[in-house]
Amino acid sequence: MEGDSALGQGIFRKLIGIVLIFVLSVGIYAFFYSQTTPSRDTPWAKHGILDLSAWDFRNNGVVNLDGQWEFYEGELLAPSDFQQGTRSEVSYFNVPGTWKGKHENGGMNRTGFGTYRLKVKVGEGNEIFGMKIRSVRMSHTLYVNGQVEGSSGSPTTVEEAHLPGNTPYIALFHVSNGEVEIIIQVANYEFVTGGIVNSIQFGLHSDIARVEGIQIGTDIAAVLVLAMFGAYHLSFYFLRGRERTYLYSGIYLFSLMVGQLLFGRK
Repeated sequence: MEGDSALGQGIFRKLIGIVLIFVLSVGIYAFFYSQTTPSRDTPWAKHGILDLSAWDFRNNGVVNLDGQWEFYEGELLAPSDFQQGTRSEVSYFNVPGTWKGKHENGGMNRTGFGTYRLKVKVGEGNEIFGMKIRSVRMSHTLYVNGQVEGSSGSPTTVEEAHLPGNTPYIALFHVSNGEVEIIIQVANYEFVTGGIVNSIQFGLHSDIARVEGIQIGTDIAAVLVLAMFGAYHLSFYFLRGRERTYLYSGIYLFSLMVGQLLFGRK
Protein backbone atom coordinates (compact mmCIF):
# COMPACT_ATOMS: atom_id res chain seq x y z
CA MET A 1 0.00 0.00 0.00
CA GLU A 2 2.79 2.42 0.92
CA GLY A 3 4.49 1.65 -2.40
CA ASP A 4 1.29 2.41 -4.32
CA SER A 5 0.83 5.62 -2.34
CA ALA A 6 4.37 6.77 -3.07
CA LEU A 7 3.92 5.90 -6.75
CA GLY A 8 0.68 7.87 -6.86
CA GLN A 9 2.31 10.88 -5.24
CA GLY A 10 5.17 10.72 -7.71
CA ILE A 11 2.80 10.70 -10.66
CA PHE A 12 0.82 13.57 -9.12
CA ARG A 13 3.95 15.67 -8.73
CA LYS A 14 4.90 14.96 -12.35
CA LEU A 15 1.45 16.03 -13.52
CA ILE A 16 1.69 19.25 -11.51
CA GLY A 17 5.09 19.90 -13.08
CA ILE A 18 3.70 19.29 -16.56
CA VAL A 19 0.80 21.66 -15.94
CA LEU A 20 3.15 24.38 -14.68
CA ILE A 21 5.46 23.97 -17.67
CA PHE A 22 2.46 24.10 -20.01
CA VAL A 23 1.07 27.26 -18.38
CA LEU A 24 4.52 28.88 -18.50
CA SER A 25 4.89 27.95 -22.17
CA VAL A 26 1.49 29.43 -23.01
CA GLY A 27 2.38 32.61 -21.13
CA ILE A 28 5.68 33.00 -22.97
CA TYR A 29 3.97 32.31 -26.30
CA ALA A 30 1.29 34.93 -25.56
CA PHE A 31 3.93 37.50 -24.58
CA PHE A 32 5.97 37.10 -27.76
CA TYR A 33 2.84 36.94 -29.94
CA SER A 34 1.67 40.25 -28.44
CA GLN A 35 4.90 41.80 -29.72
CA THR A 36 3.74 41.10 -33.28
CA THR A 37 0.31 42.71 -32.85
CA PRO A 38 0.01 46.32 -34.07
CA SER A 39 -1.57 49.03 -31.96
CA ARG A 40 -5.35 49.28 -32.16
CA ASP A 41 -5.08 53.05 -32.55
CA THR A 42 -3.88 52.85 -36.15
CA PRO A 43 -5.79 54.80 -38.83
CA TRP A 44 -8.48 53.11 -40.92
CA ALA A 45 -8.50 53.09 -44.72
CA LYS A 46 -11.41 54.97 -46.28
CA HIS A 47 -12.47 54.70 -49.91
CA GLY A 48 -9.20 53.09 -50.93
CA ILE A 49 -6.87 55.57 -49.19
CA LEU A 50 -4.95 55.14 -45.93
CA ASP A 51 -3.19 58.25 -44.64
CA LEU A 52 -0.17 57.29 -42.52
CA SER A 53 1.77 60.47 -43.16
CA ALA A 54 1.53 61.41 -39.47
CA TRP A 55 2.36 57.92 -38.22
CA ASP A 56 5.73 57.55 -36.48
CA PHE A 57 6.89 54.17 -37.78
CA ARG A 58 10.13 54.22 -35.78
CA ASN A 59 8.39 54.66 -32.43
CA ASN A 60 4.95 53.15 -33.06
CA GLY A 61 5.93 50.19 -35.23
CA VAL A 62 3.83 48.34 -37.78
CA VAL A 63 0.22 48.98 -38.72
CA ASN A 64 -2.58 46.88 -40.16
CA LEU A 65 -3.80 47.94 -43.60
CA ASP A 66 -7.40 47.49 -42.47
CA GLY A 67 -10.39 49.30 -43.87
CA GLN A 68 -12.07 50.02 -47.19
CA TRP A 69 -10.00 48.95 -50.17
CA GLU A 70 -11.02 49.58 -53.75
CA PHE A 71 -12.40 46.37 -55.21
CA TYR A 72 -13.06 45.34 -58.79
CA GLU A 73 -15.09 42.16 -59.03
CA GLY A 74 -14.57 39.93 -62.05
CA GLU A 75 -11.40 41.75 -63.16
CA LEU A 76 -7.70 40.99 -62.72
CA LEU A 77 -6.25 44.45 -63.15
CA ALA A 78 -2.56 45.41 -63.41
CA PRO A 79 -0.93 48.72 -62.42
CA SER A 80 -1.16 49.91 -66.03
CA ASP A 81 -4.95 49.76 -65.74
CA PHE A 82 -4.86 52.54 -63.12
CA GLN A 83 -2.90 55.16 -65.04
CA GLN A 84 -5.92 57.43 -64.83
CA GLY A 85 -6.48 56.67 -61.14
CA THR A 86 -9.58 55.08 -59.65
CA ARG A 87 -11.73 53.36 -62.25
CA SER A 88 -15.42 54.11 -62.78
CA GLU A 89 -16.57 50.58 -61.87
CA VAL A 90 -15.02 50.75 -58.41
CA SER A 91 -16.67 49.32 -55.33
CA TYR A 92 -15.24 49.02 -51.81
CA PHE A 93 -14.53 45.92 -49.76
CA ASN A 94 -13.41 45.72 -46.15
CA VAL A 95 -10.02 44.14 -45.48
CA PRO A 96 -9.71 41.75 -43.78
CA GLY A 97 -12.86 40.11 -45.05
CA THR A 98 -13.86 36.98 -46.91
CA TRP A 99 -16.16 36.53 -49.88
CA LYS A 100 -19.43 35.35 -48.31
CA GLY A 101 -21.74 35.86 -51.25
CA LYS A 102 -23.87 38.71 -52.52
CA HIS A 103 -26.12 40.72 -50.18
CA GLU A 104 -28.10 43.95 -50.26
CA ASN A 105 -25.02 46.07 -49.50
CA GLY A 106 -22.82 44.47 -52.15
CA GLY A 107 -20.48 41.63 -51.26
CA MET A 108 -18.68 39.19 -53.49
CA ASN A 109 -19.48 35.71 -54.75
CA ARG A 110 -17.77 32.97 -52.74
CA THR A 111 -15.76 31.90 -55.77
CA GLY A 112 -14.41 33.93 -58.65
CA PHE A 113 -11.76 36.62 -59.03
CA GLY A 114 -11.20 40.29 -58.41
CA THR A 115 -8.65 43.02 -57.75
CA TYR A 116 -7.98 44.98 -54.56
CA ARG A 117 -6.27 48.39 -54.56
CA LEU A 118 -5.10 50.67 -51.75
CA LYS A 119 -3.09 53.89 -51.76
CA VAL A 120 -1.00 54.44 -48.60
CA LYS A 121 0.44 57.87 -47.78
CA VAL A 122 3.63 57.54 -45.71
CA GLY A 123 5.16 61.02 -45.78
CA GLU A 124 8.28 62.21 -47.54
CA GLY A 125 11.63 60.47 -47.28
CA ASN A 126 13.53 57.47 -48.56
CA GLU A 127 12.70 54.32 -46.64
CA ILE A 128 12.57 50.58 -47.14
CA PHE A 129 9.14 49.38 -46.11
CA GLY A 130 7.72 45.91 -45.89
CA MET A 131 4.44 44.01 -45.83
CA LYS A 132 3.51 40.73 -44.24
CA ILE A 133 0.96 38.70 -46.21
CA ARG A 134 -0.66 35.95 -44.13
CA SER A 135 -3.70 34.38 -45.81
CA VAL A 136 -5.21 35.25 -49.19
CA ARG A 137 -7.53 32.59 -50.64
CA MET A 138 -6.76 30.86 -52.82
CA SER A 139 -4.18 32.59 -54.99
CA HIS A 140 -2.89 36.11 -55.47
CA THR A 141 -0.32 38.39 -57.08
CA LEU A 142 0.95 41.44 -55.19
CA TYR A 143 1.99 44.66 -56.95
CA VAL A 144 3.64 47.54 -55.08
CA ASN A 145 4.18 50.80 -56.98
CA GLY A 146 3.91 49.03 -60.29
CA GLN A 147 6.23 46.12 -59.53
CA VAL A 148 5.42 42.50 -58.70
CA GLU A 149 6.61 42.04 -55.10
CA GLY A 150 5.07 38.68 -54.23
CA SER A 151 2.61 35.96 -55.12
CA SER A 152 1.20 32.62 -54.04
CA GLY A 153 -0.36 30.39 -56.63
CA SER A 154 -1.46 31.97 -59.90
CA PRO A 155 -4.79 33.85 -60.13
CA THR A 156 -6.58 33.46 -63.44
CA THR A 157 -9.92 34.28 -64.99
CA VAL A 158 -10.38 30.66 -66.07
CA GLU A 159 -10.90 28.00 -63.40
CA GLU A 160 -9.16 25.26 -65.38
CA ALA A 161 -5.94 27.27 -65.54
CA HIS A 162 -6.01 28.34 -61.90
CA LEU A 163 -3.07 27.35 -59.66
CA PRO A 164 -4.06 27.63 -55.96
CA GLY A 165 -1.64 28.73 -53.28
CA ASN A 166 -1.88 30.31 -49.84
CA THR A 167 1.63 30.62 -48.38
CA PRO A 168 2.52 33.45 -45.96
CA TYR A 169 5.53 35.65 -46.78
CA ILE A 170 6.97 39.14 -46.41
CA ALA A 171 7.68 41.63 -49.20
CA LEU A 172 10.24 44.45 -48.91
CA PHE A 173 10.37 47.49 -51.19
CA HIS A 174 11.82 50.99 -51.44
CA VAL A 175 9.58 54.08 -51.19
CA SER A 176 10.85 57.53 -52.14
CA ASN A 177 7.80 59.57 -53.18
CA GLY A 178 5.73 59.38 -50.00
CA GLU A 179 3.01 57.16 -51.49
CA VAL A 180 2.55 53.42 -51.91
CA GLU A 181 0.12 51.92 -54.39
CA ILE A 182 -0.82 48.35 -53.49
CA ILE A 183 -2.68 46.14 -55.96
CA ILE A 184 -3.60 42.53 -55.19
CA GLN A 185 -5.13 40.23 -57.79
CA VAL A 186 -7.08 37.44 -56.08
CA ALA A 187 -8.83 34.31 -57.35
CA ASN A 188 -10.63 31.47 -55.60
CA TYR A 189 -12.23 28.41 -57.14
CA GLU A 190 -11.48 25.76 -54.48
CA PHE A 191 -12.28 27.02 -50.99
CA VAL A 192 -15.71 27.78 -49.54
CA THR A 193 -14.81 31.48 -49.27
CA GLY A 194 -12.15 33.61 -50.95
CA GLY A 195 -10.61 37.00 -50.24
CA ILE A 196 -8.04 38.56 -47.92
CA VAL A 197 -8.63 36.59 -44.73
CA ASN A 198 -6.24 38.29 -42.27
CA SER A 199 -4.89 41.78 -41.76
CA ILE A 200 -1.91 42.78 -43.89
CA GLN A 201 0.84 44.28 -41.74
CA PHE A 202 2.84 47.24 -43.03
CA GLY A 203 5.91 48.98 -41.60
CA LEU A 204 9.62 49.60 -41.81
CA HIS A 205 11.57 46.62 -43.17
CA SER A 206 13.33 46.02 -39.84
CA ASP A 207 10.02 45.85 -37.94
CA ILE A 208 8.43 43.52 -40.50
CA ALA A 209 11.48 41.24 -40.38
CA ARG A 210 11.31 41.22 -36.57
CA VAL A 211 7.60 40.34 -36.62
CA GLU A 212 8.29 37.51 -39.06
CA GLY A 213 11.12 36.16 -36.93
CA ILE A 214 9.06 36.23 -33.73
CA GLN A 215 6.12 34.49 -35.37
CA ILE A 216 8.32 31.76 -36.85
CA GLY A 217 10.03 31.27 -33.49
CA THR A 218 6.79 31.09 -31.52
CA ASP A 219 5.30 28.68 -34.05
CA ILE A 220 8.31 26.37 -33.75
CA ALA A 221 8.15 26.57 -29.95
CA ALA A 222 4.42 25.81 -29.96
CA VAL A 223 4.94 22.77 -32.18
CA LEU A 224 7.73 21.43 -29.95
CA VAL A 225 5.72 21.95 -26.75
CA LEU A 226 2.61 20.29 -28.18
CA ALA A 227 4.68 17.38 -29.51
CA MET A 228 6.37 16.92 -26.13
CA PHE A 229 3.11 16.90 -24.16
CA GLY A 230 1.38 14.73 -26.76
CA ALA A 231 4.16 12.14 -26.55
CA TYR A 232 4.09 12.29 -22.74
CA HIS A 233 0.35 11.60 -22.61
CA LEU A 234 0.61 8.74 -25.07
CA SER A 235 3.44 7.22 -23.04
CA PHE A 236 1.12 7.27 -20.02
CA TYR A 237 -1.49 5.45 -22.09
CA PHE A 238 0.91 2.64 -22.98
CA LEU A 239 2.53 2.42 -19.54
CA ARG A 240 -0.45 2.99 -17.24
CA GLY A 241 -2.93 0.30 -18.12
CA ARG A 242 -4.06 1.86 -21.40
CA GLU A 243 -6.35 4.44 -19.83
CA ARG A 244 -8.29 6.06 -22.66
CA THR A 245 -8.09 9.51 -21.10
CA TYR A 246 -4.37 9.65 -21.87
CA LEU A 247 -4.94 8.32 -25.38
CA TYR A 248 -7.54 10.96 -26.21
CA SER A 249 -5.53 13.80 -24.68
CA GLY A 250 -2.40 12.69 -26.55
CA ILE A 251 -4.23 12.51 -29.88
CA TYR A 252 -5.78 15.93 -29.20
CA LEU A 253 -2.39 17.51 -28.50
CA PHE A 254 -0.89 15.99 -31.65
CA SER A 255 -3.87 17.28 -33.68
CA LEU A 256 -3.19 20.77 -32.28
CA MET A 257 0.43 20.35 -33.32
CA VAL A 258 -0.57 19.46 -36.88
CA GLY A 259 -2.91 22.45 -36.99
CA GLN A 260 -0.08 24.71 -35.82
CA LEU A 261 2.21 23.33 -38.52
CA LEU A 262 -0.38 23.93 -41.24
CA PHE A 263 -1.93 27.22 -40.17
CA GLY A 264 0.37 28.78 -37.55
CA ARG A 265 1.68 31.75 -39.54
CA LYS A 266 -1.72 32.43 -41.08
